[in-house]
Order: sequence, then C-alpha cells, then structure tokens
Amino acid sequence: MALVHMCISQGIAFSTAIVNYHVRPEADEEVEYVREYCGSHGIVCHVKDDPFVWSGNFEAAARVWRYDFFVSLVKEYGYAGVMVAHHKDDVIETWLMQRERGIVPAWYGLKEESLYHGMRVWRPLLGYEKKELEQYCIDHGVKYYIDETNLNGENTRSKLRKHVLDRHEKEKILHEIDQANAHLSEVRKRAGMCLDDKGIVLDQYKMEEKEVRLSVLRELLDPVHLYHLSEKYLCDVDHVVCGKDCLVVFHEEWLVYNDGHVFLTEQSEPYRFTLDEVQEKEEKCFSVGFTGKSTEAVAVKEEDFPLTIRSAEAGDAIVMRYGTKKVHRFFIDRHIPLYMRKRWPVVVNRKGNIILVPGLGCDVNHYRQHPSFFVHVKSD
Repeated sequence: MALVHMCISQGIAFSTAIVNYHVRPEADEEVEYVREYCGSHGIVCHVKDDPFVWSGNFEAAARVWRYDFFVSLVKEYGYAGVMVAHHKDDVIETWLMQRERGIVPAWYGLKEESLYHGMRVWRPLLGYEKKELEQYCIDHGVKYYIDETNLNGENTRSKLRKHVLDRHEKEKILHEIDQANAHLSEVRKRAGMCLDDKGIVLDQYKMEEKEVRLSVLRELLDPVHLYHLSEKYLCDVDHVVCGKDCLVVFHEEWLVYNDGHVFLTEQSEPYRFTLDEVQEKEEKCFSVGFTGKSTEAVAVKEEDFPLTIRSAEAGDAIVMRYGTKKVHRFFIDRHIPLYMRKRWPVVVNRKGNIILVPGLGCDVNHYRQHPSFFVHVKSD
C-alpha cells in the first residue's frame, strides 16, 4: 500500500493488480480493502480470484501464478510493465536463500529492473527497509496488513525472517551482495566470450577456469534461469565436454560436439525405413536423391529390393574391394562425432547385406559408373 500511495502522491498514472490465493482467512478482507481504496481514488483494480491449485513448492508456484497474471494484464491493456513493492529486506532474504540453496542466479538479491517473459518489472522501493515502509503507511494514514505466514510459516523465507538483523548487519550483507554481483558480472562476461551463435566455442571454453565454464553451461542449458541444475550436475557435464567427444542426454535433447562447437540438438531414435523402389526421400537423418558424391552412391538391381535404410548398429560391416570394413572403425577413422554415429544411415539389401555406408562407399558388388541413387547424411 505504501507504493500505491507514493504513486498517487507523485501523480503517476497506474492501475493495481492483486492475487488472492485463498490460503489465509484474512485474504478476502485484504482484497476488499484494496478494491475500496483504489475505487475511492479512481484507480482500476484488477483481481485474480480463481482457485489456486499447485504442486511442489508453494512460493515458486505462487510466483509464476501472479507474474503470469501480470503479463496477461500488460498485454491486454498495454501497460508499460509492472511495479512491485520489494524492499531492502527482500533483497537480503533473497540473497540468503540463494546462498543456502547454492543457487548461482542471473543476479544476487533483486534487481531494480528486470524482465519476466518480456514484461518489464520495476522495484522502486529497494532502498527502503520494511519498517520504513510500515512507518510511511502510519504517517500517511494508509492501512496495511501483516501476512502472519511470512513469520510463522515453515518455508525457507519464513525461517529467515525470524532472525532479526540490525542496520549494521544489513549494510554489511548488502555490501557482500554488491561484491558478489560485480564478480558474477565479470564471470558472465568471460562466459559470453565462449559462446557464439553455434554454441560453445570449445577451444575458448577449455582455456577458462571452472567457475567460468560452469557459467557457460548454465547459459546454454538454463537460458531462462530456472535454476534446476545443481553444481554437481554441471561439473559432471563439464567433465564430459572437456573430453575428446561429447554426448550428454539433456531432457529431450543431446548436448553434442561437432566442428569445434558444443551445442544442443534434438535426440535421435534408432530408425528403419523400407524402399520398394528407387525414389527420392527426405527424412530427419538422411535424404535419398539422384546426385551426390561417389562415396554416397550405390547401384542396385531388382533382386536387392526391398531395400532397408536404417541407423547404424553395433557389429555392422561392409565388404569393400579391399576387404571387410567395420562401420564402427570407419566412424573412428573419420572422427565422426558420437551423436552423428547414432544417426548415420546404412543401406541394406533384401539378403541383409549392407551395400552402402554414405561417406565410405558401396560394397564391392554394387559399384557402377551410373549409380541408381545417392544417400546423404544430414547434420545440424
């Protein structure tokens, strides 16, 4: 309410928005007071009064619930953004929670201005302590409410609020936050030098110290800062990335290496397609056409059909003019990245013989000056 009164006093054009989670018996009274106060001053008051259903962490779910509501209002009514009444004590509590949970966030504490799904979020009261804002309301005859769950609840923030800090302790912590953010900015700057539009520049990445490398991984794997990646997990990924090749399963994607870069790509499942005749074909991992390189070409006869184009499997081998060549050995010799090996197609004839490995060539019995078709391997 202090923020509302300040905006009125300064002649700022604004509307208010309040969310009722229906978890406290006093909530309805508080919402009604805000409605009446805003109505008496000609201020539009938006209220989200839907039943709130959540799972997991209440605080996290409630934050998404209300900020998504704010985003919908900004889009619908063309507001410039949202102002929230976070204060100095909130900055300190957020910092302490971040430290307790081992979180490396986009910013330690709270920023005066940030973005949420493209919506600008202002926090104009970060220079005030909570008790100063309470005194402001008293001085200006503005009613305010104390949320008892903030003091008596079992969540982390409630437990932190039971430890009362004096002004000297608060200023010391705020100084620590400033130092931490200065260091974080430097780490992020160095991390940014390891990233380009293709992903992580591996040579540059390997030259950096571990803290910077983990920051690079956070930027790539958690760009919207959901903070669901533990430091242990990132260290394990870093160990793989710094190895000779890289393939890490990450949700529905793979973190892979190719041509000097580490990047995310869609996972590929083993596949198998049948060709009853020569025809052009476009698939996720390969294409069939009538032009290409000699090592992508194969000549087939009627007795070869139906043909099967499938992903390479362990134990695959092809009989070449100079002898039998294992497909796995071909991958090693040509330094084919691990993720590409899982996508690599081979062509198998009716008898079950591999007659073409694109990039290596066709077998001894299917080479002709005028091939029937070409199989191209697709990469990212």
